[in-house]
Amino acid sequence: MRSSGIVVPRSSPSIGIEMRATSAIVLAALFFGVPESVRANVLVEAARAGDLESVQSHLSKGADANGVNAHGESALEWASFNGQTRVVAALLGSGGDANRRDALGNAPVLYAAAKGRVEVLRLLIGHGADCNTRGRNELTPLMTAARAGHVTAVEVLLENGSQPHAERKGTTALSMARRKGHRSIVCILRGGAGSSVRP
Repeated sequence: MRSSGIVVPRSSPSIGIEMRATSAIVLAALFFGVPESVRANVLVEAARAGDLESVQSHLSKGADANGVNAHGESALEWASFNGQTRVVAALLGSGGDANRRDALGNAPVLYAAAKGRVEVLRLLIGHGADCNTRGRNELTPLMTAARAGHVTAVEVLLENGSQPHAERKGTTALSMARRKGHRSIVCILRGGAGSSVRP
């Protein structure tokens, strides 16, 4: 699956449980030597669903905030992609790495930018996320947000050091926004990038 020019994580395989209905069973399992890979799967699924209570419980019982599931997907990337702000905060507060790349080579900030998750972007940036990182396809968060038409996300990224001049194969965030007809973003980027930015 792709969104706004970046490859996004695929759905994790079912682990055969309903997270909310069986949280007590899952938590009990965490006490009794369940492999870390299983713990990571459970945490990722809880984060993807936005189940803050389960996420907090798993973390309090020793689940790794940076653990990945069988597909190399982390809880933080899924929470960022889905705009689960409180889950993102819980993961970052428990040692989640705002710059950790997934199996596709994308950092959480790219997923947040692709979906226009402004509050998640602010949280990630506040925890040291690199606003100029590039993903698997060499797009920056600013390019991704501009291409998708997320005005506020573009503003937040520019305010926090995103480089409007950055290029991918001769194109910039400005040219991507112009091509997609996002006039408000074009105006913002012209002001932020200056007249020297190529279309």
